[in-house]
Amino acid sequence: MPMTSFTIGYGSWNTIYGRFYHEGSSGDFHYLFGGTYEQSDYTNYGTRTSWLNMINDPEYKKGKIYFKTSLFLNPEAKVSLFAHHTQHVGDVGRPNREYNHQYDLINFLYENKMTEDINLYFKAGYRYYNRRWEEDNYNLNPPSLSLRSKDGVKQNIFPFDLSLNYRHWSKSILTIGTDLQIGTYKTYSEVGGNRNYGNDASSLNYGFYIQEKVILDKWVFRFGGRYNYTKHKYDLIGSSVPEIKKKSWNRILWTAGIRYNASEKIGIYANAGSSFLVPSAKSIGGTLKSSDRGVPGRDGQLPNPGLKPEKGYGFDLGIDLSPSKEFQIGLRGFFNIVDDAIVENRISETPSQTQSVNAGKAKAYGIEAEVNHYHSDWLIWFVNGTFSKTKVKNPIDSDQDGSNIPFVPKFIANVGATLKLPYEFQVSPYFQYVGTYYDSSSKRDRKEFGEYATLNMNIKKSLYKTSSYTANLIVDLNNIFDKKYEMPWQFQDPGFNAMAKIELRF
Repeated sequence: MPMTSFTIGYGSWNTIYGRFYHEGSSGDFHYLFGGTYEQSDYTNYGTRTSWLNMINDPEYKKGKIYFKTSLFLNPEAKVSLFAHHTQHVGDVGRPNREYNHQYDLINFLYENKMTEDINLYFKAGYRYYNRRWEEDNYNLNPPSLSLRSKDGVKQNIFPFDLSLNYRHWSKSILTIGTDLQIGTYKTYSEVGGNRNYGNDASSLNYGFYIQEKVILDKWVFRFGGRYNYTKHKYDLIGSSVPEIKKKSWNRILWTAGIRYNASEKIGIYANAGSSFLVPSAKSIGGTLKSSDRGVPGRDGQLPNPGLKPEKGYGFDLGIDLSPSKEFQIGLRGFFNIVDDAIVENRISETPSQTQSVNAGKAKAYGIEAEVNHYHSDWLIWFVNGTFSKTKVKNPIDSDQDGSNIPFVPKFIANVGATLKLPYEFQVSPYFQYVGTYYDSSSKRDRKEFGEYATLNMNIKKSLYKTSSYTANLIVDLNNIFDKKYEMPWQFQDPGFNAMAKIELRF
């Protein structure tokens, strides 16, 4: 059945919002398309005297368009195409600090039920990222608002996946497949019309995988393996031709799991697996030169061509409880360990510089808990929390040995509810608490963040409703108590903001 919706809104900082969506079908052809547009004067999101140095309110305009089509070739086969485009332009609060970012995505899917028990899937796609921005000479002495350079990053990614599912032994499923991903990454800086490329790299990643899922009465067994090969080619790193122009890695990965459904109300499970992560071109090449370390105005990521890949293992054990259909409880413990862990290390705050480093061995363990309760038609609520303990072991560097993994809060908690009130009101408050975390694995230079809580709320009022037409008023209230907490790299939450929308559906 066709469906169309329009949404318009206005919010803090003169933010204007619009959205359009439509879906329908004609015989075996199904489609949807839509788009959103948002513009805002916004506000300073840097801490006082931060490297952002905003002298005006930053402004931006963001537009998105997308569509999806599906064609049923026959009752057993279907092809789908999805495309998405985003354009994001604006400035960061100074005359020569404009940016223009473009993101494009195309996905293709072919699926075919070849027999009653065999399904074939083929997926292909394309991702394009083109980020452009300006840099000025504000950090010179004396400061200058003149244009210094026009910088940018371009990425192209081509993913492919082919898999076959075979159902056997009634409910068991065997999956066999292969995947391939090709990517390019290029950074540049343009001065006076002359473009200088900083990093120019490409990557190739492919693998073969197999997984078996066996269901025997109340037991579910899952085990699988993957051969993974990755190759990187570096034409430029830090504007220079590197000594090592290419690197490759290969590894066999495994995964296993087991679940026992003792009853409809109790399920116990355990999982284990290995991981392998090679350094990215950006981690190796950075967005700056090595000679930019500590240079005023050179904000970004320093190169580290000596990075090693990280290898890891993960384990978890949990239980799902359902005392009733309306009440669910989940409890899960986890333990992860990584060798040669790659972390983002803050080198300096002014200028704001980071660098990817191998932090020796890193481990993280903790527990997660969640509760979801459908109390009644007028009240649904949930609560969840994660406690994590992390540690970095690096005997080569005493400054990192015994430290914590950066950007992992010690505790996170979320509490929320949806209340249906008289006069067609629906109120959904959402509370989040974030505990302590650090921006670096360096005990000497790291900075502590976290220990803040925010309250958000969504309010929905039905204005008009028939069998074919609805109109709703939606109000989003974010950071209600105006908590302007500091974040890494001298960013700051902008505080309380609100958005009111009118939504029409027919």
